[in-house]
Amino acid sequence: MSGVQGYYVGLVNFQNKYLTAESFGFQVNASGAHLKKKQMWLVEQDASDIYLKSHLGRYLTADKNGKLSCEAEEREDDAKFSVTYQADGKLALKSKHDRYLGGESDQIDAFALSIGRSESWTLQLAIHPQVNLMHVVRKRYAHLESNEIQVSEDIPWGGDALITLEFKNGRYSVLTSDSRYLNADGSLEEKLTEKGQYVIEFHEGRVAFRTHEGKFLTCVGNKGKIQSSKKNVAGRDEHFVLVDNHPQCMLTAQNERMVSIRQGNEVTANQRFDTTDKEIFQMEFDPKRPGKVCMLANTREYWVANGDVKASSSKRVDAAFFGIDWHGSHVSFQAASGSYVTIKPNGKLAPSADSIGEKEKFLLQLVNRSLLILRGEHGFVGMRGPTTARLECNRSSYEVFKLHFEDGKYKLEGRNGKFAKIDGELNVNLSGSSDDCTTFYLEFREHTKMCIKADNGMYLKGESNGAFTANGESPDKSTLWEY
Repeated sequence: MSGVQGYYVGLVNFQNKYLTAESFGFQVNASGAHLKKKQMWLVEQDASDIYLKSHLGRYLTADKNGKLSCEAEEREDDAKFSVTYQADGKLALKSKHDRYLGGESDQIDAFALSIGRSESWTLQLAIHPQVNLMHVVRKRYAHLESNEIQVSEDIPWGGDALITLEFKNGRYSVLTSDSRYLNADGSLEEKLTEKGQYVIEFHEGRVAFRTHEGKFLTCVGNKGKIQSSKKNVAGRDEHFVLVDNHPQCMLTAQNERMVSIRQGNEVTANQRFDTTDKEIFQMEFDPKRPGKVCMLANTREYWVANGDVKASSSKRVDAAFFGIDWHGSHVSFQAASGSYVTIKPNGKLAPSADSIGEKEKFLLQLVNRSLLILRGEHGFVGMRGPTTARLECNRSSYEVFKLHFEDGKYKLEGRNGKFAKIDGELNVNLSGSSDDCTTFYLEFREHTKMCIKADNGMYLKGESNGAFTANGESPDKSTLWEY
């Protein structure tokens, strides 16, 4: 998300249907029941105008007669819209010809002279809702500290930097890593109230959070506490950037000691008891190098395998890329030389093994995700309905799982207090107890995407009809989950 001048959104009308760009004929309607590819629009902004680009890379246009099309390959005058944010959190889109976008089903146009029910749209971010939050002016990241959210980290490090944006009734709430809601006055509360609900506004690739009183969230004081400003208009001090959250992990070697850089830039398995940021490493993937990973230390230096492994490169050079193999709860790393990273008698890590044995396997524990939200190619993983425990993978609303790490495996606890369990037909249900549930392995495969292997040796798989089952035989697009 970072570096992109815009965000993907869905626009929902008064009938709870999404504005949809059809794949053929460049037609536009409001018939989508779920937020999928055809319902996602990239919002681009230029001064006070916005442009909506479809999944086909074409811009939405409205002519002087209100007729809509989604055929334009470039930003043209008829593709310009202005946004009016309303008190109830909804918005209206006005074309260059001073007419409002509205309608229903396949009768969508931009001809109305005023804002009515059918011209009011709810904006839903189409990004994964778990992010890091960077303040534009301070260029620092938000994290949970001393019972408040402070913008004071140069790098979003550890679980306390995870922010979840929860969408309910057209408004967003900001959820901390320990499941508390941020109120406009900067306080944190376990229950969501009006004080913790915000309307998101777009400002040229950045966002602002408008409070229930019409003010905006900002940073206050030396520590950058997030709370409401006194402004009715969002300036740069009220602008934030939503940034993808990379997985961060701890690694334990065969000698039962944690991998660390506490003694300098040498990567050594020598820590047994207390854990600091020096024992946490960020996994970064490059789409141009599938199956490879870079390991970043909190010093902003990457591992490199020139001789012993050291966290000594400020850039992702060739020697910073490692092949990664998954062995249940453990991983192994293969250096660019083809040799595997192993542990030496003094605890130092070095790429000197020709094959993978026990010394080449490291127990991996995810440390910056206490909460987990899953999205596949067909939608979010969520409950099928209020009266069933069945999980489905094509939902527009999501389940928030709490991760429990035990003996190298993970248990997934739902909001109902029940744990994920595989039934006889391999469906995933939230029906188990902590002592009677399915355990899982997490395999990080791509940027923001992972596979989840159940204890039956099969991967969790999603299908277009919503089936969410533990019967995937190998990693592919049906078993990859954005997290």
